[in-house]
Amino acid sequence: MPLHVGAARISRNNRFNRSSLCSLPNAWARIQPLLGNPSLEAGAKIVLAKWRGDTEVRRFATWPELTKALKEELGRRENYFFQQQGENLNIDTVIFKTDVPTNSIGWSEAKFFEELGHPGNGRWFDERVSSRALADMMLTDFIKDDRKLLAMVTQGLKRRAEQEYLMMNMVKGAMWDAAQVADQFQVGIAVRGTGLLAHMGIESGDPTKAQEFKNKTSKEVDLILCEEMEWSQLGAVVHYDPRVEWSSRAAELQSTLGHAPMFFAAAGKADWEKKKLKIPERLRKLGTRVKAPPDSVLEATFMSRSKEYMEEDHEYRKGHYAPYTQLVGPYVRLKLRSNVNMVGDHDLFAFTKPGGGEYGVFMPDTDGRVAQAQKALQNKPTFQAQHGGIWYWKPGTDFNIGIKQKIMGAHGPNGDEPLVYIRPGKQVTAAYYTSSDNLASVWSDTGWTKWMGKTHSGELFLHPVAINQD
Repeated sequence: MPLHVGAARISRNNRFNRSSLCSLPNAWARIQPLLGNPSLEAGAKIVLAKWRGDTEVRRFATWPELTKALKEELGRRENYFFQQQGENLNIDTVIFKTDVPTNSIGWSEAKFFEELGHPGNGRWFDERVSSRALADMMLTDFIKDDRKLLAMVTQGLKRRAEQEYLMMNMVKGAMWDAAQVADQFQVGIAVRGTGLLAHMGIESGDPTKAQEFKNKTSKEVDLILCEEMEWSQLGAVVHYDPRVEWSSRAAELQSTLGHAPMFFAAAGKADWEKKKLKIPERLRKLGTRVKAPPDSVLEATFMSRSKEYMEEDHEYRKGHYAPYTQLVGPYVRLKLRSNVNMVGDHDLFAFTKPGGGEYGVFMPDTDGRVAQAQKALQNKPTFQAQHGGIWYWKPGTDFNIGIKQKIMGAHGPNGDEPLVYIRPGKQVTAAYYTSSDNLASVWSDTGWTKWMGKTHSGELFLHPVAINQD
């Protein structure tokens, strides 16, 4: 008797019209008008049906109370674009069209990559001169006294910093894919960065994380928290519970007995204290390559991974992901490509008008070029777009509104994660999302320098040190 509203239990049907039962169709007829957003309906139906068949008992006093709970559940469980037209059609395409490029685009299109970055900062004319040497020149009186030469040095260093940032955040083949699409459909393409750890997998032809999957791509902290993770798999999409009692074999056994997930609730403080005792041993096994972050960071990640595991485990083993996925150790794999892990994808942020005097002006999705360009990026073998741009998402709950605000804000001038912005004509720059609801080059404001600390040349620009004090 898992799902009740008032005195009635929601059942699959109610053939005898008993007052103690409410059939799923009748329940939906009451819930649908209360949702207030057609884009939530498909997801709400799935959650409603799942709750009706769950072993967990849920009781709600009124239909509005149940509807509110369904909205909150959608915010926790579903991806940003779940079931929207044109957003959920690309899983098979990605599986079957992924292959390893026969030639490196870095060699065949060297000129394209040489010209990355904003043209307002001229490239230093001699690539044999190191960024370290350019930073030293900035401190040399001989250079400082020549304003023209100093400008050349500083611009050269800034251009290198931007190029390094762009290359750190996007696989070369995916950047070239996007540049081709930008030219073909005359749109600008803003992309959220993909971590370096995923680059090798993407370039090797591994499938990228499909939009349905909420789980994070692994980072070094996961090596510390998951005993079964290996160095060579960093950047893969992972699914594990960091508690001492968890192992993939134990979880699989418990699943066959009907317990998925194997724990009753997410980890708590006592679980963390137990895990903390095991971490020094794990660090010794990993060696000196891994530097443990502060305990506060480890604990936060421990709690986050456990919560994520509890929310998603049933879905992977028995739920709506199960037809497509296979759990292999701590990794999530696609059944049709079960020999390789999934890795992080390139997230679209938005499409913009093509250029000219309209740098960073967003293009509404009523413009047919938006759907055309997105579909083209879905079919590009290295870019593998998995969903539409976050800018177009119209969240229907306060929870989802908060998610969108957090994601958008992460790419603002106060942060260190500008977007990779590709415009027609093979122009690729780093750009921030601004409070004016558009994009602006990272060079638009002299105070927008936080991102530079992530790059070798940028750090030298911010904190130049003389090579020789003599």
